[in-house]
Amino acid sequence: MHSNISPNLEASKEKLSQIIRYLFSGGIGFLTNIGLLALFLVAFKLFYPIAVTLSFSLSVVVGFLLQKYFTFRDSRQEGSLLGKQFSAFVAVSLGNIALNTFFVTVMVESIGVSPFYAAAFSSGIIALWSFAAYRILVFRL
Repeated sequence: MHSNISPNLEASKEKLSQIIRYLFSGGIGFLTNIGLLALFLVAFKLFYPIAVTLSFSLSVVVGFLLQKYFTFRDSRQEGSLLGKQFSAFVAVSLGNIALNTFFVTVMVESIGVSPFYAAAFSSGIIALWSFAAYRILVFRL
C-alpha cells in the first residue's frame, strides 16, 4: 500500500508545482504587458491603440515561451510543432480577450458589478480555462 501512496503523492506535488509555475508565468506575462505598455505610452509616446497592440503582442510571445519551457517543461523543438503550438497559444490568448470582454460586460451591465471586480473575477475564471487549454490543447501533456 505504501508504494501506491508515494507515486500518487509525487504526482500531486508535481501538479501543484505546475500550477505554481503557471501562476508565476502568468504574472510575468502580465507584468511584461503592463510594463511595455507604460514604456510605449510614456517613453515613446505612442498612440494608445498601437501601444496596447505592441505590448500585448510581445507579452504573448513571452507568455508562450514561459508556459512552454517553464510551466509545462515541453522541450520539443521541431519547427512545425513550435508553429502549431504558438498558433494554438495565440488562439487561446485571443479567446481569452473575447471571454474577458464578455464576462466583464455582462457583470457590469447586467448586475452592476464594478468593472474592477468584474475583471478580477473574470481573470480567475479565465486563468482556470487557460491552464486546461494550454495543458490539453497547446502543449498536450
